[in-house]
Amino acid sequence: MMPWIDGDGTVQPSATTLGVFAAAMVREAHVLGVHPQLVWQQLQNRLQWDGKTVREALSRESERRLACGAAPWLRLRAPLRESQALIRAVSGHRGWVCACAVSPDASFVVSASADGTVKLWDTKTGVERATFVGHAGQVTACAISPDGTFVISASVDGTVKLWDTKTGVERLTLAGHAGQVDACAVSPDGAFIVSGGADKTLKLWDTETGAELITLEGHKRKVTACAVSPDGTFIVSASADKTLKIWDRKAEAETITLRGHSDWVSDCAVSPDATFIVSASWDKTVRVWDVATGTERNTLKGHEGQVFGCAVSRDGMFAVSAGHDGTLRLWDARSGGELAALRGHTAEVLGCDISPDDAIAVSAGMDTTLRFWDVAAATRDTDAGGHSQGVGGCAASPDGTFVVSASRDETLKIWDLNTPDEPSTLRSSHGPVWSCAVTPDSSRLISGHHDGAISIWDVNSGTVQQTLEGHRNMVNSCCVSGEGSLMVSASIGDGRLVIWDLRSGTERATINDAHASCCAIAQDGSLILSGSQTGDLRFWDPRTGSGRGQIHSEDFVIFGCAFAPDGSFVICGGSDGALRLWSLTEGPDRLDWRDRGSRGLDVRPGQGHRFVGHTNTVTACAVSPDGRLIASTSLDGTLRIWDVETAHEEALLPLVDQLECVAFHPSLPLIACGSRSGMLHLAEMIGLPR
Repeated sequence: MMPWIDGDGTVQPSATTLGVFAAAMVREAHVLGVHPQLVWQQLQNRLQWDGKTVREALSRESERRLACGAAPWLRLRAPLRESQALIRAVSGHRGWVCACAVSPDASFVVSASADGTVKLWDTKTGVERATFVGHAGQVTACAISPDGTFVISASVDGTVKLWDTKTGVERLTLAGHAGQVDACAVSPDGAFIVSGGADKTLKLWDTETGAELITLEGHKRKVTACAVSPDGTFIVSASADKTLKIWDRKAEAETITLRGHSDWVSDCAVSPDATFIVSASWDKTVRVWDVATGTERNTLKGHEGQVFGCAVSRDGMFAVSAGHDGTLRLWDARSGGELAALRGHTAEVLGCDISPDDAIAVSAGMDTTLRFWDVAAATRDTDAGGHSQGVGGCAASPDGTFVVSASRDETLKIWDLNTPDEPSTLRSSHGPVWSCAVTPDSSRLISGHHDGAISIWDVNSGTVQQTLEGHRNMVNSCCVSGEGSLMVSASIGDGRLVIWDLRSGTERATINDAHASCCAIAQDGSLILSGSQTGDLRFWDPRTGSGRGQIHSEDFVIFGCAFAPDGSFVICGGSDGALRLWSLTEGPDRLDWRDRGSRGLDVRPGQGHRFVGHTNTVTACAVSPDGRLIASTSLDGTLRIWDVETAHEEALLPLVDQLECVAFHPSLPLIACGSRSGMLHLAEMIGLPR
């Protein structure tokens, strides 16, 4: 039953209300195609802050969903931090979408995927028009002819294929590269195709016959991207050798090498007047180059990680870039200023393009979706609050009055749960903040920093009381014992686990060979747990730092681990997307550290109790105060709640970007999680045990 219709069907929604619900459904289509049972939850979480008419339309179903015995769901306490410029997300590929291109008349979009297919999509409706199947491996790049009659695709199978857009027939297969092909482009007159690949070469092919015309050599490593100037006089190539090269088409020779990037150059594009080139790089920058001189005009900085794709508008006024941080960013091509950061993908964004009228930007993601964005609306987006960069850590105060978040924007924020006011902000002098914890009396905060320092803050004054130095690299995990005497910190950078006396602020023990990636401490302070980069869970004596045993299940990186409040089990999650639970008290194949004391843990083979559902790395996990539920966050963009006894997924909340941390409230049915976009999400658990 739709939320605005009474049981007898007499209540009719207005056209405006229908439009609002329709727009929300379009934005959630990629989620609901996989999880149709979440229609109500996703609409509620999008529309509960909309106008009065929409809220009234939601109210009847909301009352039913809040009633005792209703199915569990998760309700957000603040709006999603998603760009209002998002028109739609479309899904259909079964693997990463590696690249995309918009047709010359803007009527369709082509996508290339790791699932080995090329797809055509209707720009206005998002409906899939066709699927081209023929490659024997991942499709790495795609392009469209100037007249829109054919599409080309490059693949790890070492070929470039030419497809008829009307019939879907494969016209040509171009084979000649010694290895995978990572780049392709079509000349402005459609007469030739350019391709580049792992063999470090560029090849030009005749579009009609498929004959290889020339091979251009000069790069020292693989060619990652290529483009042809609008006038067809030169070709640009990007390479893993950190350079771009400009090639004269007639002379069939390199004219200039562009140097400046400090890592792989992953993509390139030429301005419509052929006066400048835009490049994207793994060094986290986008650069603008002068074609005539080969000099760098601007370096565009804003992405938090590698930049994988770029494109230039047809009027040459702006550029877009796609990044590892899950954003599509718009830049002023002349001044280099950032115009907008578009958030919505739940994984890395691998490619992008702009429609010929500069009205729509399209992005291709590792989340298997294509997203369509309104360029004009993008520049009107306002900040929804929160951090300006990713939230790597969060914790709820034991007294239940606030939640703290730690961010790579070099701040911590304290969110008062009793008021709607903006959070108070604590600014770090040690660079990005990767982790945080709260002492049992809720009077102090602990923060772990990029430079290896640990700061202890007074909550009331917001000042640093003490700085602890024991790590040589980022402190990505820290926790405090239940009685407040001990703190443990872990660094995935230096692999160390450090045990601290929190009362004196002194170091008790440093474990250099822990290979630590995360840590936890039992509520009573009797045992320390660390997760490793090799798939080991290791147990340590908090008094001496000596080992008490370990569990090894499989080779994967453990990013999150936790004790049950009563110490009866431990959980962990990591790069394989699964959670694992081990009991520490009973059963023939389980651990029993309590009966064995200092003699160590009796570790037996076994995989533990597995919780399977996430489709990407599990970044964090937590156990509810009563020990009955587990919460997990993932790079798949979902928060999931699990029943400890049954391993059943009780609730699922797909959000708009990748999630990195999670924490339960000590007494309320409330959970916090932090995202790579800088948002701290607070979700109420409806219909779940408290």
